[in-house]
Amino acid sequence: MDEIVKWVIANTERIISIVAIIASYFIGVYSNRRNDRRKEFNAVAEPMLVILEEHIERLKSGRKPQVTSIVCGSLFPQEILSALRRRMPEKQANEMDKRINQYMESIAELNSDGSYDSAIKNASALMMLLRLR
Repeated sequence: MDEIVKWVIANTERIISIVAIIASYFIGVYSNRRNDRRKEFNAVAEPMLVILEEHIERLKSGRKPQVTSIVCGSLFPQEILSALRRRMPEKQANEMDKRINQYMESIAELNSDGSYDSAIKNASALMMLLRLR
């Protein structure tokens, strides 16, 4: 028993080094996976943010945003929305859908009240949700 204790005490530095190397490897792998997911999200979110910025500029100048997808009649391309949903947790994806619906409703109401404030507010809230990470 004394020999084991002496060996552990004599080799403490080596044991700590081995544990630190193994721990740093796993921390690096975890960080790389997280960074890759962040980069993928940012690559998909960037076109959506550009579209929203254009919408806000049009709304601030008193014009309605243009429909970007003739096929589905949406203000946003469906392939971008689908890609974003795949890269978001379910709770965030549901929040994004809710914000998009609010924004679409405020755009639909533009004809009735003539106020662009709610549309600008909803577009800004959607941009905050999709901000780059």
